[in-house]
Amino acid sequence: MKQTILLLFLAFNSMTFSQETPPPPPVVIVSTPPPEKPTKQKRNGIVEFPDVHAEFNGGTEAMQKFISANVKYPNDAIEKGIHGKVYLRFVVKKNGKIEGVTVERGVHTSLDREAKRLIEIMPKWTPAKLGKRKVKTVCRLPINFTLN
Repeated sequence: MKQTILLLFLAFNSMTFSQETPPPPPVVIVSTPPPEKPTKQKRNGIVEFPDVHAEFNGGTEAMQKFISANVKYPNDAIEKGIHGKVYLRFVVKKNGKIEGVTVERGVHTSLDREAKRLIEIMPKWTPAKLGKRKVKTVCRLPINFTLN
């Protein structure tokens, strides 16, 4: 037993315990660049971020009046109690004409068709501008169908 304790003491004594801690890992500072301003990207001649956006002549209020005066709520949607918001996408050309009307998110085929028809019969819009130049741009518009 004495020999075992002596051997453990000698073995324990011969071990060296270092009080040094390993060096810390190097500090890497990652700086994030400031967020970029949206660029005036062009795809197929369409400016995605114009300086001045296209708008309905007379503004939002005039557009709401136009839609209210021209909407024809489909009978099948009335009978079934269908209502909701149809999201449309279209292009306003340099001359203010609307083209390429598509439904991005629809409610029902008859309401989608009516919303698309409303956009297609709209009068010319004030075109978008990039600097002083008129440009072709994309617009998105929701049309809300409600039953009274």
